[in-house]
Amino acid sequence: MSRIRRAWNILAGAAMIFFALLLFIAPEEGYDIMVLVLLITLLARGIGQLIYYFTMARFAIGGIMTFYKAVFLIDAALFALGLQHVPPVYVKIYLIMTMAIGGIIDVLRANEARRMESGHWRYQFTYGLVTVVIALVCGLFLRQEWILTIIFGAGLVHSGVSRIVTACRKSAIVYVR
Repeated sequence: MSRIRRAWNILAGAAMIFFALLLFIAPEEGYDIMVLVLLITLLARGIGQLIYYFTMARFAIGGIMTFYKAVFLIDAALFALGLQHVPPVYVKIYLIMTMAIGGIIDVLRANEARRMESGHWRYQFTYGLVTVVIALVCGLFLRQEWILTIIFGAGLVHSGVSRIVTACRKSAIVYVR
């Protein structure tokens, strides 16, 4: 991992922890903060994918998929912008399902890494398992908004700390300058 990517991951992890602290401080406004986090995340990922497409991926085989992904992420961010007028229960279900699916994907990737005898599969498996458990616990407390906000904040802290740990860990690839 390059120094710029490490710095970016540390910054993103710190931002996640910051938003989690906002959720802990003001759980009454948790819904608005969750929608804001969703909006910022989707928009940043979409713009990043769009920049990646125009700088490198358009020259690669299958690079058009990066463009489609960028357009989809920006469209999802615009959809999240309109979520202020949707009943909060639907947004909560959407966030919980997104978190659960992401955790399941991490568990499946870790299982694939284990089959290929990679060294860091345990960390990815644990991360995915904790994410799935947090999503299930959020599903149990769907009607209690302040509890759901605290649990979602704990999930953000978990993801932020994981990004920082991943950025600080030595990579297995040797970079030559």
